[in-house]
Amino acid sequence: MSDLLNSLQEILTSGASRSEKAKRAAATIRTAGGYRWVGLYDVGPEQIGVVGWDGPAAPTFPSFPVTQGLNGAAVASREPVIVQDVSRDARYLTTLGSTRAEMIMPVRAGSNGAVLGTIDVESDRVNPFTERDRELLSACAGALTALWTPDRCRVFRQLHQSGCFVIPNPWDVGSARLLARLGFKALATTSSGFAWSLGRSDNHVSLEEALAHLRSVTAAVEVPVNADFEGGFAIEPDQVGKNVAAAATTGIAGLSIEDSTGDPSNPLFDFALSVERIRAARAALDGSGVDIVLTGRSEGFIVGRPDLDETIRRLTAYAEAGADCLYAPGIRTKQEIAAVVAAVAPKPVNVLVGSDFATVAELARAGVRRISTGGALARAAWSGLLEASKEIAERGTFSHLGRAVSFAEINGAFGS
Repeated sequence: MSDLLNSLQEILTSGASRSEKAKRAAATIRTAGGYRWVGLYDVGPEQIGVVGWDGPAAPTFPSFPVTQGLNGAAVASREPVIVQDVSRDARYLTTLGSTRAEMIMPVRAGSNGAVLGTIDVESDRVNPFTERDRELLSACAGALTALWTPDRCRVFRQLHQSGCFVIPNPWDVGSARLLARLGFKALATTSSGFAWSLGRSDNHVSLEEALAHLRSVTAAVEVPVNADFEGGFAIEPDQVGKNVAAAATTGIAGLSIEDSTGDPSNPLFDFALSVERIRAARAALDGSGVDIVLTGRSEGFIVGRPDLDETIRRLTAYAEAGADCLYAPGIRTKQEIAAVVAAVAPKPVNVLVGSDFATVAELARAGVRRISTGGALARAAWSGLLEASKEIAERGTFSHLGRAVSFAEINGAFGS
């Protein structure tokens, strides 16, 4: 199955049109599963329409009402629909006269989210589908989420055009779903928060783990998700570009690349190399066919090099190299923030808020477009755990637990 998913990733990162990507993906799935016909469909408010297909003939119904057919049933239930003999199911809409069985796998925006599209698989045999087919198509649905992400990308880009918005940083699927339910318009992952959830320190997660994390978070919510992609999991620009291209297939709407090395004695990549890394990330995103917002980060203020002039020099260069949004974690004063905003204008600026040094209104007045929280929400959650646990371990009392959110409230937040 890994070969199939890798093939789908290559298709999604190609420079082909969306319809061509859908057609090639359908052909790849058809070959891998030995199916007679495969179609990929868009799901709209009123209509379901084919995006791409592969098989002996075009579908009889290229579009139809969202309430009709087995596709409509999958959209309504948000679950796979498997019909081993279509002659016994009145919901079946004829695609090919010789079709005997059909399976529909929904592609969802989240584990309980709206259905964005469907994968329609048909066979000329009765009772052909097994659990293997269900697992294969479920994996394909997850891999193909990026085919349906342009709308989230459009929304995310629009958020950067005016006003000021908060983009909090969840560290797992549960925290992402809770933050989305609170009404935040977009979310961003946090490398530190994710690493801590795995029992590791920041920047000790592999590329493969990071990509899987991005897929799980983007699949769990309907709002746009920005990826904290650290330093691109590579040093050289070419490899940064390759890794960014892989991230572009995970369903993200934004991605950041930072210039820190992890070496305290030389904490920032050389200026020229840093700029080329941003340029490579921009080229990779442009080649992905997905309109992903690129954020260029300069880390001087949090790695022991709090030089405002150098930070501005880097951010302006990153903007010229193709970064859509600029970000210098660690700047806090009104003067620092105003200087960065003015230097990169009209491009938007992200400010990290990990304590109470400013309010949303104050940052908005300073011209800040985006406010993130980094690992601060994860730290707040860990604070609750540590305080309650230390009380139990050191005093043998449980007063902190009495102040915790109720079981009913937290359990209900994850209900359907």
